[in-house]
Amino acid sequence: MYQQNLNTFDIDQGDAQMGYKSLLNDENIRIQFIRKVYLILSFQLLFTTIFCTFSYFSTGFAVYQLQNTWLFYVLLIVGLICEISIICCKNVSRKVPNNYIILGIFTFCESWIVSYSCSIAYLIYPENGAQLVLIAAVLTLAITISLTIYAFTTKSDITMAGGSLFIFSAVLLVLGLLCLIFNSKIIHMIYIGGLAILYGFYLIYDTQLLMGNKEYSYSIDDYIVAALQIYIDIIMLFLQLLQLLLEIFGKKE
Repeated sequence: MYQQNLNTFDIDQGDAQMGYKSLLNDENIRIQFIRKVYLILSFQLLFTTIFCTFSYFSTGFAVYQLQNTWLFYVLLIVGLICEISIICCKNVSRKVPNNYIILGIFTFCESWIVSYSCSIAYLIYPENGAQLVLIAAVLTLAITISLTIYAFTTKSDITMAGGSLFIFSAVLLVLGLLCLIFNSKIIHMIYIGGLAILYGFYLIYDTQLLMGNKEYSYSIDDYIVAALQIYIDIIMLFLQLLQLLLEIFGKKE
């Protein structure tokens, strides 16, 4: 009788697992998951945009940012800790409201970093810094929309290319070290351009992980991780484009 009950438990447990997998693959559930991720992402980008706009209209705030570089590095470290916590610890990324709080702290840190970069453009390149920030933002928006549409419509499975992206990242890491050793503007521009291309590919990669119809995908419980990853892709793409534009077209006093 004990064995019979055990077999019944195994069957029930198997049915529960099949039911959970069916739930994960349900199209309506996935659509709700995608909407939730993009809603969170929209709030993140909106907050960052407001932060950057404030540094443009408030010269005092922009000067404060540039005069307190230590705060930039502190927030960089705090943001990195929050990022690692969300990506590596499921009990952090899936536990409400802790996941939202940590994501909010991360978004604040990243917004400060992006605003700091914009302040450099506004103050160090006063002639056309603001215009270049706007151009970089428009280019980022256009590239993000184009790559997102591509990710949703292409039959290619970019989620299988994680290893290739890692190799590309390693190559750029070496190139970044060369930039530190050799003070070459050409190498630096190649490095920045390579980073922009890399984060463009990562945007496609993370978007397809979001969709759920490829070889690999995010779990519906990983909405915070998905929003974080896509946000990083967009922000880093913007920063590389801005740096590239400043290198080429920036006019100092």
